[in-house]
Amino acid sequence: MTTVEVVVPGAELRVTGRLDAGNDHQLREELHRAIVLGEGELVLDLAEAEIHDSTALALVAGVHHRAAREGRTLVIVDPSDRFERVVAAMRLGKVLQRRRRATSAPVSTVTAGRPPAQG
Repeated sequence: MTTVEVVVPGAELRVTGRLDAGNDHQLREELHRAIVLGEGELVLDLAEAEIHDSTALALVAGVHHRAAREGRTLVIVDPSDRFERVVAAMRLGKVLQRRRRATSAPVSTVTAGRPPAQG
């Protein structure tokens, strides 16, 4: 099952599950709504998404262009290796902005009655 979660209205969406020609309409609608509602960067989190065909990539490329026309920047966060390979094959690497979300591990863990563990 594919879900599109509005993390921050007009600013960030998160996709989980398989994204292909059969279900891209939901993402398209939410992305177009976000473009109109927000300003600046529009983050599309694909960390838990599976891109399975060129339709999904075409959707992302189309949204990138629409966002640019509206003065927005589409930023794809945590794309899969497969997505990166398709982007490279279609020569979109210099067009689509992508980045990894910074992850932070806890510096120490505190257990009641014990000193902090060194991390």
